Amino acid sequence: MIPLTTLRGYQPYRGGVRVAIIGLGAVGATLLTSIDPSHSVTAVVRGDHGRVVKSKGISVTGALGGHRIRVHALSTLPLEKFDLVIVAVKAHEVASAIQSASLQSSTPILVVANGVGTLAEARRVAPKNPIAIGLALFGANIAEPGRVDVTYAAALVVGGDVKAVDTARAIIGPTIPVVVSRDIYNATWSKLLVNELNALPAITGWSVQETIANPWTKDIVTRAMREAARVHLAEADGRFPRLGPIGPIRARILANGPWSWASRIPVAIVAKMGSTPNFASTHQSIARGRSTEIDFLAGAVVKAGLAAGIPTPINRTLVSLVREVEESGRHYSLEEIRRRFPL
Repeated sequence: MIPLTTLRGYQPYRGGVRVAIIGLGAVGATLLTSIDPSHSVTAVVRGDHGRVVKSKGISVTGALGGHRIRVHALSTLPLEKFDLVIVAVKAHEVASAIQSASLQSSTPILVVANGVGTLAEARRVAPKNPIAIGLALFGANIAEPGRVDVTYAAALVVGGDVKAVDTARAIIGPTIPVVVSRDIYNATWSKLLVNELNALPAITGWSVQETIANPWTKDIVTRAMREAARVHLAEADGRFPRLGPIGPIRARILANGPWSWASRIPVAIVAKMGSTPNFASTHQSIARGRSTEIDFLAGAVVKAGLAAGIPTPINRTLVSLVREVEESGRHYSLEEIRRRFPL
């Protein structure tokens, strides 16, 4: 394995901790900047982005400063022992990514992905491994093959099996603070409220900031968040622990509070992202011609709504529109999507 090297003045050190990152995209590359350069890192990365990373290394720019990192980049993970495997792929790719790695049953796994249900997916295919879930509160985009731009800096929230959590805390940091959640399932729902910002940019091609600046699309996002808050609060032990801009008070305002208050919440969330255009993960997948994690985002809201007997027409429409854009590769105009929503 080739150890981590960067242009920040670090010298390569052979030996020590071995880390694997499956998916060196926007999230995986951002996490890489926070791993000690003395650790040996192997990354799985494919496509045009992967070809550049393999030949030239990866550049990370933006809110965490400038880094150029050389890493042992491969198309598949070798059969070696790792101290931690970070799975930084979309939620619907988690199971196949873990299965393809053929990991030892004692290897701790950190799954960093948006959406509800990723822990269950990981446990299904790796029932003996210590597993933790990571919720990335920072924002990042693949600006071009081989370069990731961090649009805003924030923490990584982790929770799950103790061994996996402790290993992740020991390896990641200090550039990215690692915060431990003792209620990671409900925390994924807090993150899901934020991720209700993802679908419309994927449908329209707009940035998150542009989406919230438009009164009509802001209204759609707020309605989607309201549906999500209502269906999760209807679940047994459903709650919204504090996670970045979302907490129990804002969740209850979204669920049942005055509309004028609820509609301010997505504005407040986006204000924290700064002015650099943020193209959410669903949009980024479509831009690269890949399938999205929409079934684990708005689709999870629809599924929970069916179980609770609560209608979720906005999220159902978002799922349908994202799937259509996935299939066609063509974004919809505002006039086209206005006709599709049951308002």
